[in-house]
Amino acid sequence: MSPDPANRLLTHDVTERFVDSKTQFFMDVQLWPLRQHMDAHAWLQNFRPHERPFAINLLNVFLYYNEPLVDSLLYGAVQRLSAPVVHNADNPRHARTLWRTFLDSLIITYVEGETPNPADSGFLFARKARQILAIPEKRIVPPSRALDILLRAPQTPLLFVDDFVGSGNQMVATWRRSHTPTTTFHSLAELSPTIFYVPIIATKIGLTALTTQCPRLRVCPAHVLDDQYSLTSPSSIFWPDTLKPDARSFLLEASRRAGIVDGYQYGWQGFHDLALPLAFYHSVPDATLPLFFWDQYDWQPLIRRA
Repeated sequence: MSPDPANRLLTHDVTERFVDSKTQFFMDVQLWPLRQHMDAHAWLQNFRPHERPFAINLLNVFLYYNEPLVDSLLYGAVQRLSAPVVHNADNPRHARTLWRTFLDSLIITYVEGETPNPADSGFLFARKARQILAIPEKRIVPPSRALDILLRAPQTPLLFVDDFVGSGNQMVATWRRSHTPTTTFHSLAELSPTIFYVPIIATKIGLTALTTQCPRLRVCPAHVLDDQYSLTSPSSIFWPDTLKPDARSFLLEASRRAGIVDGYQYGWQGFHDLALPLAFYHSVPDATLPLFFWDQYDWQPLIRRA
């Protein structure tokens, strides 16, 4: 979850030498992929000399989640479900029994896009549920099958797994989509009190949307990103004091020169103007600042979108 703002470390000025050493170290220990997949040197060449300090700072604050980290976050987020599951336990033995019973009956499903597509990240996370959580394959099902199970046995615990919640639109679409003429997860929620949703990362905007539109869905993300995680927010934690006054102007001007302002469907700040410095090993969210992944014209991306 998001740390208390009072305990957050401020971003400080960094030198190019420091950031170069840091990125090389991240590649050496495989926190970041090799240069052919994530080329910081080529990306920095996009920027003019007076923009270089801003670009160096962007590289310094970029958040990349490799596969082991994603796996650990998913595992940890699911383990934290034990708190609401066993809260009525009388003793530790009873708590262990409740948790084991929950896991032994748990059904795993995934979030479908607003227009369902086999490339949706939910398919990947459904497979991870089998590999990481040791859930038998027969209990990992598509949303339509999960809905059929809840119709017959409303008390069955159900878990949606996912990587990222930006606006919340995809989960809302899944929650309200009819797989039979009249039945949706929304319509069954009153009878099914144990429907959980565990995304790796969720924005505050997305969580607010889900609270409003899916009030009976129990959302338990590994991390929550508020406005302070946006590169264009006045309250952003990603800019040192020396760069912050001109940071937005830099981002806009560089985005205009790259062709993003006129060419990217979600705008130069990304989806919902979230402007996040974020990527996963398997995907780059639409809410990520496009300057990181833009690859049109002569612009060299830091990381390419899958």
